Amino acid sequence: MARRPRLILPGQLHHILLRGNNDQPVFVDDEDRQAFRQILGEAARQQGATLHAWLLLPNRVHLLVTPREERALAAVMQTLGRQYVRCFNTRHQRSGTLWEGRFRASLIEGARFGLVCQQYLERLPVAMGLASTPAHYLWSSARHHLGLEHEPGLQPQPAYWALGNTPFEREAAWQTRLAEEALAQALAEVHPHLAHRDLARALASGHPIATLAWLHRLELIHDRTLQFRTVGRPVKRIAAGPRQASKNS
Repeated sequence: MARRPRLILPGQLHHILLRGNNDQPVFVDDEDRQAFRQILGEAARQQGATLHAWLLLPNRVHLLVTPREERALAAVMQTLGRQYVRCFNTRHQRSGTLWEGRFRASLIEGARFGLVCQQYLERLPVAMGLASTPAHYLWSSARHHLGLEHEPGLQPQPAYWALGNTPFEREAAWQTRLAEEALAQALAEVHPHLAHRDLARALASGHPIATLAWLHRLELIHDRTLQFRTVGRPVKRIAAGPRQASKNS
């Protein structure tokens, strides 16, 4: 079966998922995590990708990023593949691959769904039992958005800036959004409008996180297909006879 092409559009928000090969751990300790953060920040700056949010889990990495050019995301991932894997293998006296073969990318309708994607990611460590609150998990962008740390290379989404007129207002609003009930309500509100109805599954599979109307508009602008179609032969259409047509009307 042919592999689905990645949907990468310059100037649009994307979710990136990097998974450990066979779900193996990609970080052993905090030194690994800090090395990854440094390599990621430098690669994003050099390759023209704006980093909005990030999450490091034991066996995978989630990123929210906007590329300035179509090749920017692939270039960032290649840099991580070379530099971080070399660093990890040297430190832990191992060899061979670390990541699953291909990174997964989900095109996001940022103005409408960018913040709920960030809510979901920054609360995920709590849902997984890795921390009691998003603020207590040291290896995500939540602490930056809550005003507990400052990360120079991180640029919040435009929708985040709209949460308040001052840093205090934005941080307080984000604290409210990271509550379990607030995330559950946000997901319930957005799911009916998504082309692929489950946000978590879309993030994991690389499906677009957008409305059909938004995808249709971009398809016209870019003259390309932005929705995953079922792979295989098209369904054969059989002309309906008078009796069948009346039954279907």
